[in-house]
Amino acid sequence: MYSPTAGRFINRDPIGFADGWGLYASYFTPNSIDPSGYSCHAGSTNLVHRTNLGDVWLDSGSSKWTNILDYNVNYTSIRKREINGAVKITGKATASAGINLWLTTAQVSTEVAGEHGWLNSEGTVIIRSITLPYHVEQKEQERVKWNRSRLKYEQEICCDSTSEQPPTSPPFPAAQTETVREQWESGTTSLRTGLCCWKVTRFMYHENSTLEKRWDVMSIFRGIKGGGIVLGITNSESDAINLLDVNATARAQELFAADVPGGP
Repeated sequence: MYSPTAGRFINRDPIGFADGWGLYASYFTPNSIDPSGYSCHAGSTNLVHRTNLGDVWLDSGSSKWTNILDYNVNYTSIRKREINGAVKITGKATASAGINLWLTTAQVSTEVAGEHGWLNSEGTVIIRSITLPYHVEQKEQERVKWNRSRLKYEQEICCDSTSEQPPTSPPFPAAQTETVREQWESGTTSLRTGLCCWKVTRFMYHENSTLEKRWDVMSIFRGIKGGGIVLGITNSESDAINLLDVNATARAQELFAADVPGGP
């Protein structure tokens, strides 16, 4: 005979299903002692239903930049002897699309022109003509196809209502692998009226990857100066070209200052 108050048999086990030194202990109860017979224990956790939220393409973390436009800027500085003996120097920057980005002139006195031997030449003479290389790149993002779903789990916990509390942690950890990502969401807990039994309902956000991949062209651009120097990142191709124009103009001004003796 088993006594729940004592948490043990009050006479020796007649059929001998439990061995050990404690011949009167209850081996089929938690910790071998269960005075009330209602000690808290987790029941089965059941998946009640799954709600499919559809496919979504998510970033894989890999990206690349593709050149979409070569944008060279030509800088030229020329000198021309004026009637009064002075020399006029003209600086010009022209984009590969035929757009004049910058144009300016400066005059060198007869004395300075003579020091450089420019008074003996007539007509137009090129001082410097170089190409400033630029290009525009567009970003491509690798994406992976994921299927999203919401899972509802229910778990019943039988317990002693005077002391036991419902579980505060999920019944099992959320998976985090290359192809499966899960996250527990908030749930609800209720106590059945008249019964010592907690009912816990939890929801899990579940993503399952098919490892199907694709490359998406993004509306993200960057302007590149010769040598691979990034001038900036923009949301449009025209804004990236503007970055190139600004940089090319500044470089042309520096070159022109070096081409004019004594400064422009």
